Amino acid sequence: MIQRNSFSAGAQALPSFAVLFDLDGTLVDSERSWLEAVRAYAADAGLSLSPEVVRTFQGVSVEDASRRLKAVHGITASTRDIGDALESRSIAAFCGRLRWLHGADHAVRGMREAGVRLGLVTSSTQRWVNAVQEHIQLGSFEVMITADDVDRTKPSPDPYVEAAKRLGVSAESCLVFEDSPVGVRAALDAGCQVVRVGAAEGLEGQRDTHQIADFSRVNAAWVRAILSDDGALRSLSNF
Repeated sequence: MIQRNSFSAGAQALPSFAVLFDLDGTLVDSERSWLEAVRAYAADAGLSLSPEVVRTFQGVSVEDASRRLKAVHGITASTRDIGDALESRSIAAFCGRLRWLHGADHAVRGMREAGVRLGLVTSSTQRWVNAVQEHIQLGSFEVMITADDVDRTKPSPDPYVEAAKRLGVSAESCLVFEDSPVGVRAALDAGCQVVRVGAAEGLEGQRDTHQIADFSRVNAAWVRAILSDDGALRSLSNF
């Protein structure tokens, strides 16, 4: 359960809480480039992956995707070479076309200006994040956790545990926004509360997970209401 604080009407900060965001597919529209890179790389290697199989790579780190392509699908290149190729293809694909998803920029900046502590938690590498930052300003985040910062990335809870630690709060007092089943699992296993952004597909069996279509109604006051009232969080599925 999220810890509770009492908030005055004019309160601006939430010192005991933090809001953590996934990056790809949650804040920016880079997930399509990643999945297309997986499909195209496999095709060049002589594999035809169905759309259903390609979607299973959503939210998966480059390292884990490389291992899967090698072990499950039989690609003979080294995992390092596969990973380098996938990442390079993805970065090239979104060059000049990367955008914030609907309402995400406004929501993030608004929370930061209101004193909400923010962290970015991604399965992508620092190289990928650096490439994203050439197109998208990510300066609102107090901490950033990439695949390079932990031994195990999502679906392990380690990235979310590390983000909470660096922010000086408990994972249980963090609200996480995620788009993929892999990320949702990681956040839940860390003990965080989770809001799934986008389609509800794959939520079956996920405990204590809530869903919103986009960030258009998300702001600091909205977050305060969620953190101070269980009922507000339960109503998210109706937004």
